[in-house]
Amino acid sequence: MGGARFVVSLHQAVTASDVQRVDLTVDAPDIPETTVQLAPDGTVWTGFLSQLRAGTGRRFRAFAYDASAHLLYQGEATGVTITANQTVQVNILLQQVDPSPVFDNAGPIITSLVVSRSSVEVGGFVDVQATARDPNTGDVLTFAWTATAGGFNAPAASGTRWTAPLTEGTQTLTLTVSDQLGASTAVSFPILVEGTGVGEAEVFVRFNSWPEVVSLTGFPTQVVPGQSIGVSAQGVDNDDALANLHYAWTASCAGTWTDEGTANARFTPTELPAQNTCDNCQLTVRVTDGRGGEGLGHLGVCVGAPVAANVAPRITSAFQTARTVGPGSTVRFNVRAVDPEGTALGFAWEAPAGTLGTPAPISEGSEVTWTAPACVDAQATPVVRVRVTDAQGLEVVQAFPLTWSGPACATALGFLTQPSNTLATNVITPAVRVVLLDSLGRTSLTPVGAVRLALGANPGASTLAGAVEAVPVAGVATFADLRIDGAGEGYTLVASVTGLPSLASQAFTIQPLALQGVSNNRYFTTGNAAVTRGRDLSGVVVQALVEQGNGTFTTFGGTGAADGTFTVEGVPLGTYYLRLGNEYVMTSSRAPDLGTDIQGRPAAVAANTGTLFSVDLQGLAAWQGDDFIEVYSPGTSLYASDTRGLAQSGATPTAGAQRWTQTLAYSKMQNAVLVDASAGDQVTFHQLSTKTESSNGAPVSYNAATRAFTAPLVIAQGTTASFTGTMTALTQDQSLTLDLRTPAFEALRAEVHPAATVAGHELYVAAFPDGARGGYSMAPDLLACFLTTGSANRVYTFAYGNPYPGFTQAGIASTTFAVTLLAPGATKALTVNPSVGHKDAVPAFAASAVVPRLGPPRSAMLAGQAATGNLTGVGLTPRLAWTAPSLGTATSYRIRVYEVFVNAQGQTSQTAGGPVALLYTAGTSLRLPPGVLVAGRSYYAVLEARSSGNADFQGHPFRSTLPEASAMSVTGVFTP
Repeated sequence: MGGARFVVSLHQAVTASDVQRVDLTVDAPDIPETTVQLAPDGTVWTGFLSQLRAGTGRRFRAFAYDASAHLLYQGEATGVTITANQTVQVNILLQQVDPSPVFDNAGPIITSLVVSRSSVEVGGFVDVQATARDPNTGDVLTFAWTATAGGFNAPAASGTRWTAPLTEGTQTLTLTVSDQLGASTAVSFPILVEGTGVGEAEVFVRFNSWPEVVSLTGFPTQVVPGQSIGVSAQGVDNDDALANLHYAWTASCAGTWTDEGTANARFTPTELPAQNTCDNCQLTVRVTDGRGGEGLGHLGVCVGAPVAANVAPRITSAFQTARTVGPGSTVRFNVRAVDPEGTALGFAWEAPAGTLGTPAPISEGSEVTWTAPACVDAQATPVVRVRVTDAQGLEVVQAFPLTWSGPACATALGFLTQPSNTLATNVITPAVRVVLLDSLGRTSLTPVGAVRLALGANPGASTLAGAVEAVPVAGVATFADLRIDGAGEGYTLVASVTGLPSLASQAFTIQPLALQGVSNNRYFTTGNAAVTRGRDLSGVVVQALVEQGNGTFTTFGGTGAADGTFTVEGVPLGTYYLRLGNEYVMTSSRAPDLGTDIQGRPAAVAANTGTLFSVDLQGLAAWQGDDFIEVYSPGTSLYASDTRGLAQSGATPTAGAQRWTQTLAYSKMQNAVLVDASAGDQVTFHQLSTKTESSNGAPVSYNAATRAFTAPLVIAQGTTASFTGTMTALTQDQSLTLDLRTPAFEALRAEVHPAATVAGHELYVAAFPDGARGGYSMAPDLLACFLTTGSANRVYTFAYGNPYPGFTQAGIASTTFAVTLLAPGATKALTVNPSVGHKDAVPAFAASAVVPRLGPPRSAMLAGQAATGNLTGVGLTPRLAWTAPSLGTATSYRIRVYEVFVNAQGQTSQTAGGPVALLYTAGTSLRLPPGVLVAGRSYYAVLEARSSGNADFQGHPFRSTLPEASAMSVTGVFTP
């Protein structure tokens, strides 16, 4: 059986309105007549008739009709032979009479043809690629690929893929290149197929008109001398559709004609034309109607060298000694090939993995030995390939697949066990483990060199010690004794091994080996000589508490020594609460110093209750009711701000008296240590007499130093020491003028506590042995003034004497407030007296208006609730937070927590012994550590904002320098 394909191309004079239907009829003596309709496709009519019975004498007739079913054109091809499994090409000329212009056309020229292979397996494919040109500028070429069997995926493209049939045999592939006017040329070539082929027939039906030549075709249009060209002309005579048109063919080059008086002729060139470029022979047809009219058509053809197909080399045999390979295996490969054109072949061996030996030539081929690698990528299959190339560069590739039985190559490193946080110099545990990974992320067992670890990020400029190289075992390298000698956050380890990219670990922290601090007090003795002495911490609780994200604490116990040093092991970097006794300091320092500055000798002996002080002083200024006497010894910092509370026997001087005789309780003075004249200690008694200031308003009373007596003193423990002498008058040559703005202090009342009231104002000038340091709680007063609530802004001028001419004078302004607190179940309140004030050296103290320099902490919140009211259920470790002062900048905060209870009279009372805890921080919140609060008890807290010249709160939280300021606020009563 065979098949036929039909194509009808329309001349420009014929439009879709002329021909609406084309019928094709096939008949023969031994087959019935079959009629099919062709379909328009652009400018052609096409159709394909398959399953034609093989045989001779087949007739093909075509009929073209207009929209009214009127026959416009007809033609036939007779004596056509249909060969089994072959394609038959049939040309049918349909005729119409119409005067025509000269038809002039040149046939296309195939310039190259490349075939990927000369043989193919059954059902396989062959890639073909052609180029062509047309001598006529503007002509559009079409490509038509045909084959005696098989099929093309793009038969109308210049390059296409032919799929072989499923039967063995040699098949012929043909390329026909045509222009839009019907001129065409073709080239054929064989392909060897293992399988039985099928054929097909391609039939071109073209419209021609006489004596106007509407179609002039030739095939092939590219020939060599002795090769015939079939030409066909079609013409129409529009004047007489029944006119008998006559054809006459001529050629511009030497050759012979067959049937040159018909529409279908054949021309055979006999020699090459003088012109060696293509389109070098013009074929002319003259169409006449017998009435003097004629039409001409020209077809240019190429007479020259033939076009030969360049077919890729063909592999004739391929051999390998093994298919399954492992590390170090050797395999021998060889290949043989031929080139259909007979050119010499080149053989190039390649292998992505493994090692190729030197290729050796063999008969019609090449041979090579390949050695397998130690490993292969997990996502790859080992393969050896050979490229066989002909002289024109066409190649065919033979691949030899292999099955891998060995390990997968390591392509990356991974940390199977990441480094963890640990102490400096300690071994990092668990041991760091680095794994070799293949490309699928699995452990690779391929042997490699030693894996090495080094420090990547090194925030502590430290050294990595221990065994830093390890040979992997079963794909894992283990590092069991790594140590880093310096603390820091954000360390990383970098793993590396030859041939693989390095890898950094996750960040980790090396904690200091130990937190080591000290509480070194600086003592200033007689003559202001400084002595540093550590606080005895041997019996003091030392801890570091680290707050966790869930509100709990991790507690690290420490030890304190008699020399003031302390150590806490394992405290992580960052902020922690350092506890010494009942004091807690929030700090991040790794070597804090919690010492302070103290006036007096460090080894002074405290006086017992049996130690008394007998005083007999004459020469007082005439005594007034509000006068008072202060006692001070700079060598020991012995101090009494008012002797009236120390009376053991005798009476306070009466009005007008100038002699004072009285026995005092020595042990009740502040810092009551035994003075020692042999150590240079002296004691000064000075009288502060009542004076009046009225320069800018109503008289205001104040006390000023007017008389003083200084003498060495030796006092023995448990005895009564006598101090006798005559006071001398102090020249009143010290003067202080200041603009005091007490309303500005009172304006902070609501920030102290919403229910606070103003209790009064205090103004002092005190004498400090060393004005460079602040923080003294005991210093003798040179001037004291107490102003009532509601005092207006006023400029004051005060005069006073100075019994301590070598000391620095400092002014102190303070406003005291009253806040009443009522514990649960109490009927009477406790009054606490927070204050707002500041201290500065004279004259800076009064250089500008005296106003508050720092406001209290504001908006205190305890356990998330406003803290100024009474609270219950706050928990044992609530968070206390506040807002920074509205006035000034605090450098730190002190929080004092006091316990209160209800006494037998229903009075809210404060437990003895001072605060249960003192907490210091530079921030605006903290959490009360465990143990500060006890379930079932009640407390309140005083929040104190502080500022001073000390810029190192983290390292030295208790050092201070002038100027100083503080401002307090008070919470309500709260219970856990």
